[in-house]
Amino acid sequence: EGEVRKKVRALLGAFLFSLQDVEKEVPTGLADLTRLPGLGAKRVRVLYEELGVSDIGGLRRAAKSHRIRELRGFGDKTEQRILDALSRLAHEERRYRLADVEAIADGYVRYLRAIPGVKEVVVAHDDPNPTVRGNGCRALNDAGIPTRTGLMRQEAREQMHAFMHWCEHRRPLVTVKLAVDANGSVDDRSLESGRFTSHGCLEKVHELRRDSDAVLVGVETVNRDDPQLTVRFVPATRQPLRVVLDPNARVNSNAALLNDEGNTRLLQQDFSGLHSLLNQLGDQEIQRVLVEGGPTTIHRFLDEGLVDELYLVHAAVEHGDPVPSNIDDDVLQQAGLQKVQDVVWGEERVDVYRR
Repeated sequence: EGEVRKKVRALLGAFLFSLQDVEKEVPTGLADLTRLPGLGAKRVRVLYEELGVSDIGGLRRAAKSHRIRELRGFGDKTEQRILDALSRLAHEERRYRLADVEAIADGYVRYLRAIPGVKEVVVAHDDPNPTVRGNGCRALNDAGIPTRTGLMRQEAREQMHAFMHWCEHRRPLVTVKLAVDANGSVDDRSLESGRFTSHGCLEKVHELRRDSDAVLVGVETVNRDDPQLTVRFVPATRQPLRVVLDPNARVNSNAALLNDEGNTRLLQQDFSGLHSLLNQLGDQEIQRVLVEGGPTTIHRFLDEGLVDELYLVHAAVEHGDPVPSNIDDDVLQQAGLQKVQDVVWGEERVDVYRR
């Protein structure tokens, strides 16, 4: 019995020693990679040994630089699925457990009850989300704090219109921004690519980006303008997802938005149409998409009746070699949009259309 015990101890000691060696040699970040759908131990090992991917950040950089598709057994579709999974992971990390939220809500209820003179809570608009509708007011009422809804309801609905749209349709609100010269041109082919509106107008565009969950363009915009599509000129706590339509795989691989640290979804062979794309984005809880593409991309959305609001920016300049937008009031009305407002952004006049 004594000899057996010694052998068992020796075996266990060797095992524990080997395990400690493995933990020293293998990065702990590899375990995080297996959280992503389709990435089992074998694929994670290939990523680590072939590309040096040892954590989520390294995986994102490898996917965005299109190195994963070159690996045997991976390919374009697998690389895009990895990018989509990374995007969902980033969103999930911003979500909160229901139990944690309920604990916070209970704290607010106790706080309100402790304030002398609080006789009721007034809510502007009920929550249209079917999973939570009415629960907040019910919790307050159960705690002895009366609630009332409807004060400035329309103003609240306007402020939350992207969220309200997503709750009702389960797809994002589609906002289009298009700048044209005095004759309706979107670009001057006689010049290098560049902005032709004022800086004040640019700040308003960045406010739109800040208020959007995703910014979408076509491949022509990427290859011509090499845009970043980030929020830079106004304060922001997050950056939108960049979506690029490139069904014929023509994008410049050196494009800025494919090589920075931001999230970009490049749709090539896996692009199956705008309706399908919007449904996918809606499933990811993307509530507002800002379309900043050129006329071809915008006309696609208009022709399929998918534009919910459009900002048409009018600049005073005239292009020498113009690129017509072929978008005017008649085209927008045929797409179900009506002009609802005139505003000024910097030095430019802007027509606002809504469905």
